[in-house]
Amino acid sequence: MGEKERSPLKKSGVPGIYWQEESKKWYVRVHYQSKPYHMGSFPKLSDAKKFRAEALSRIKNDTFTDWYKSLSISYEDLTGQRFGRLYVVKRHEEKSKDIKWICKCDCGGEHIAYSGSLKSGKTKSCGCLIRLHLKTMPHPERVHGTSLSMIKIKKPTKRSKSGIRGVYWSSVKSKWFAEIFFQGKRYFLGLYTNKEDAAKARSMAEAQTHDRFLSWYEKNHPAPEKKRGD
Repeated sequence: MGEKERSPLKKSGVPGIYWQEESKKWYVRVHYQSKPYHMGSFPKLSDAKKFRAEALSRIKNDTFTDWYKSLSISYEDLTGQRFGRLYVVKRHEEKSKDIKWICKCDCGGEHIAYSGSLKSGKTKSCGCLIRLHLKTMPHPERVHGTSLSMIKIKKPTKRSKSGIRGVYWSSVKSKWFAEIFFQGKRYFLGLYTNKEDAAKARSMAEAQTHDRFLSWYEKNHPAPEKKRGD
């Protein structure tokens, strides 16, 4: 017998108000001076709308900061709860008006997510679900589960904090860790106190996997010579 289909999430019709499936409440958030502020959760949508309207009014009148401090808004502890593939380890220590959580993914990865994203179902993994989806998509450059164009890229992503592709900071272990993806699998390369050591491990892994694979492919599948006039 198949799994029971999940009912679609409720929609408030108002920006900044989201339905929390776990708590069965409406979650309210506003942005002030480019920062998100958690405004609490409400059983009734009407109450959530009224409170958000009050917050927007305070922002417009430039009285939001003092008013927000006086609220003493509590937050729901998500430690130990599971959302999709993510297991919540602990609250992130970084000061933020919208609560963040350090999560461990079933694939072994680590991810930091907002309360609202977890409860609304927007965040379900560290990104591995997307990678799994891309892996199964037909790709003209994909050979033996490996994208030739992807393994040629050496530059880190824009969100990288290390400045090195495949090297990340673990808030749980307080160390740098390195990893590499090859032929559809993730390989953990160890934890390191120094970022340079993690980068060295990543570089050695690239040489043994990506670089060797590219050399093999280029040798056995040479690019066709261009005809004159092309």
